[in-house]
Amino acid sequence: MIEVDDRTLALAGRSFPYSAYYLDFKDVPNLTSRTSLKIVLADWMRALIESLGTDRVLFLPYSLEDEWVECFKATLSGEMVSLTEVYVNENGWAVNILDLTGFILSPHSILKESSTPFATVPVQDLIDSLNVAITAT
Repeated sequence: MIEVDDRTLALAGRSFPYSAYYLDFKDVPNLTSRTSLKIVLADWMRALIESLGTDRVLFLPYSLEDEWVECFKATLSGEMVSLTEVYVNENGWAVNILDLTGFILSPHSILKESSTPFATVPVQDLIDSLNVAITAT
C-alpha cells in the first residue's frame, strides 16, 4: 500500500511527489531523501498507534514547502481512516521535524483541500503498511 523512493510517496495507488529539502536530520549518516521521508513515516505510525480507537483528525506531513506543508488529513472514525490531500497554512521551514507528533496531532488552517478522500482504509492496515515501508530496504 505504501512505497517510497527519492522523489515520490506512493499511497493507496496514487503517487505524491515530495520535497525533502527541509527534512534535514543532521544526526543521520548518509541521509537520502528516501531515508528522511521514512523517518517522517515512523512519526505517522506512532501518532496513528496512539490514536487507535479514537475519532480525531491527524495531519500527516509529507512535503514541507516554504509557505505551506503538504499533508494527508487523516480522519479517524472507529477502526477506519479516510485520507484527503491538503495544503496547510504553515511554513515548512518552521516545522520541528525532530518532534512531528505535535504537528500531526494539532489542528491546522487549511489552504487547499481535495473535495473527497482518495482512500478509506482500516487504520491497522495503514499502520501495517507504514511498518513495511519503513523497514523496506
